[in-house]
Amino acid sequence: MKAKREKREGMTVPELTRRVGAGELAPLYLIVGEEGLLRDEAAAAIRAAVMGSDEANVAAFNYDMVYGDETDASEIYTLCSNLPMFAARRLVVVRDAGDLRAKDAERLLPYLDAPVDTTCLVLAARKVDERLKFFKALKGVATAVVCASLDTRALSLWLREQAATLGLSLDDPARVLLQEASSGDLGVLRREMEKLAAY
Repeated sequence: MKAKREKREGMTVPELTRRVGAGELAPLYLIVGEEGLLRDEAAAAIRAAVMGSDEANVAAFNYDMVYGDETDASEIYTLCSNLPMFAARRLVVVRDAGDLRAKDAERLLPYLDAPVDTTCLVLAARKVDERLKFFKALKGVATAVVCASLDTRALSLWLREQAATLGLSLDDPARVLLQEASSGDLGVLRREMEKLAAY
């Protein structure tokens, strides 16, 4: 029951990071949500898990990234069909997947039924049109990662975790000021905390 619910609703980036870190890789991922920083973190976690410890060398042969408004189904099929070199898997990332043309997206439907087992295909987008046949089908088979804007409680927790990672000690007034100054944008918050840490 839990697995079915997760497929529909999706998991958070920390949950994804734990799973891929433990070697649980899926052939298809849908990373969707307004928060660009979280989408980037999710894609980076998958990339690190697929590429392994020799990421710099392996990525040259086994990593491709395309953009939804600049690619088509045949290019995505070709990239996914290539065999990995010096590694167990390849990684293909389609950024701005919501911008895929509807006809191209539909031509990818057969891939959802039989994904290449040596390729991890990641489709990332701010939002997708769930009325389209492809995205409806994708949500049913892909491992979904939700990157929605954080509510006040989750944002406060995220700030604490990020501050600890950067070696910062922020009191409550400082956290509130950071949140207000950034309007809750995680990218802005991260940059400001990195500046503080560097200072």
